Amino acid sequence: YDRLLRGEDGYVRRIVDVRNRTEGEEVGLQPIAGNNMVLTMDYEIQRVAYDAMRDHQKGALVVLKPASGEVLALISKPDFDPNLIISKDNQKIITDLSGDKNRPFLNRAIQSKYPPASTFKLVTTIAGLESGKVLPNRSYHCAGKYTLKGYKDHDFFCYETHGTLDLYWAIAKSCSVYFYQLGLSVGPTNILSYAEYFGLNEKTGIDLPGEISGFVPSRKWKYKTFGQPWYDGDTVNLSIGQGFVTVTPVEMVNLISGLVNNGIVYKPHLVREIRTNDNRKIIKSFKREKVREIPLSQLTIQTVKQGMRLSVTSGTSGRLGVLKVPLAGKTGTAQTRSKRKEDFSQHAWFVGYGPYEEDPEKAVAVAVLVEYGVAGAASAVPIAERIFYKLNELGYFK
Repeated sequence: YDRLLRGEDGYVRRIVDVRNRTEGEEVGLQPIAGNNMVLTMDYEIQRVAYDAMRDHQKGALVVLKPASGEVLALISKPDFDPNLIISKDNQKIITDLSGDKNRPFLNRAIQSKYPPASTFKLVTTIAGLESGKVLPNRSYHCAGKYTLKGYKDHDFFCYETHGTLDLYWAIAKSCSVYFYQLGLSVGPTNILSYAEYFGLNEKTGIDLPGEISGFVPSRKWKYKTFGQPWYDGDTVNLSIGQGFVTVTPVEMVNLISGLVNNGIVYKPHLVREIRTNDNRKIIKSFKREKVREIPLSQLTIQTVKQGMRLSVTSGTSGRLGVLKVPLAGKTGTAQTRSKRKEDFSQHAWFVGYGPYEEDPEKAVAVAVLVEYGVAGAASAVPIAERIFYKLNELGYFK
């Protein structure tokens, strides 16, 4: 948008004598101010989001209105003061920032991709329901681990023992053992297809430069890359958002928007309108733009939403249950190393929306990612709590 904001330079011609004393002056060209821009962003939400992320060294956050695609807040950590870039000794500052190993110039909301971890269980659920491979009352037993039989048996673990669960409670409790078995039943083709339907392998088209896309693997890609077929172990990992699949935070908030809108996804954007420099005329308005529509049954939508609601009332997102507005959410803890249960080696996710089961026009979706945040419930949910509290205070849910 720089071309719209910058305007045009003017100049003044001065007549001076040999001692550089001004003898005359005339205006050669009057400067023209650039256009004004009205953002979709809410200063109060942005400020609360910034403060909530302050204690975390790395991460990203996106707050968005599913009904329009309007971005209310967007945070990337670590950040930098842009005023320093135009300061007098800016070359040293730019060099130092460029060499910073934490990469403050990287917009992690749109330019970093991560394993989606348990937030991806929503995709596995959708694929299972839409393919007819599972019904909401289907139960599996969790004994704390699942053993995949084969040439060499391999154990896949859950963070605790859940006992027998149906699909609603599996989402609420984020039971990995349930989804290992569900994923094998549904199969990788269905799961990967729905990941693509939701655009997890494409750029969202947000009006910011440098956006990258997430990555959804395939059998063909794996064979071409590693010279190996797709194994059941790959499906087990995929079903809980581990393994090869990666996503960006803005893609994940779009996924939630699609659920809120019953399968319709609008392009995220930060600019509402461009005005003349005197604000008297609107040059261009940015309306909502539908980018995809995923055909989802009401059973699928209601099952996923109910599971996410249970996550708030009785599951891993329970901290949000104290807020006055009914919320729905899903946590995720993305393993980044081979050592299981090693603290600070995992990224923390939360995705969700509110209010639950009301007019989608009122809804606001949130995606939070904290790098090395231990667990979604520990790091990401408290950040989301502060944002939802402020949204309710400002009247967004009325």
